[in-house]
Amino acid sequence: MKILVIVSALLVIAYVAIAIWRKKELPESISATVYELPRKKQWLWSAWLGIVSALLFYPLTDAAGGLGWLTEVCLFGTALTPLVKADTKKWHYVFAIAAGILSQVCVVMLDAMWLGVWMAFAFLFLSSYVQPEGWLGKEMKGKGVMIAEVVCYVSMIGSLLTI
Repeated sequence: MKILVIVSALLVIAYVAIAIWRKKELPESISATVYELPRKKQWLWSAWLGIVSALLFYPLTDAAGGLGWLTEVCLFGTALTPLVKADTKKWHYVFAIAAGILSQVCVVMLDAMWLGVWMAFAFLFLSSYVQPEGWLGKEMKGKGVMIAEVVCYVSMIGSLLTI
């Protein structure tokens, strides 16, 4: 089961690395990158997130039960909304935010020590305000959502690997 979690993590790392390489900077969020793609290619992002979520489905639902299942439903909703021809950005972000919050509730259930990853988020987020022209401030300005998404994912993956 841990191999599924590791493969999911590798796919996320690969995608984020490609997104950074393409933009030459940290994206505002992982979710927002789907809307930077041409409409006809957005299915690639949806397929990627669907695969990442599917790999986590069994480990997360096995470990966290119904709460894991609900988290996965929100992740799949996030993946599918860009494929709908109507404007679904609002629902996309609702699903994404719900998935993030639910993932952290799962972390509390599985191994709450992984919530310590949020300390890194606090450091990165606050650095952009304490020293806005500093080396980290320039890179982190406006990237709070991206960092929060990464922290949610890292803490969830960490908790799944350590239970």
